[in-house]
Amino acid sequence: MKPPTPTVSLVIPTYNQRPLLERLLNSVETLEFKEPFEVIVVDDYSRDDTEAFLISCATRPHRFQANYVRMAQKEQRAGGRAQ
Repeated sequence: MKPPTPTVSLVIPTYNQRPLLERLLNSVETLEFKEPFEVIVVDDYSRDDTEAFLISCATRPHRFQANYVRMAQKEQRAGGRAQ
């Protein structure tokens, strides 16, 4: 059975904030929101254990649809620098 389509998206940008991110996601689990929702974590290439933590989260059941996006290293990003 396909999960319901989320009606709300919560986007969380992060960079080297693993402990804070864990507390935040635990808080999201306790929301009394009745509609299906998704959480999208956008990691700006953290150098702490944020990536490992988020990958481990993928194996646990959640009330929400979880998505993880890791940005490319700064040297690999396209585009120029703002002047």
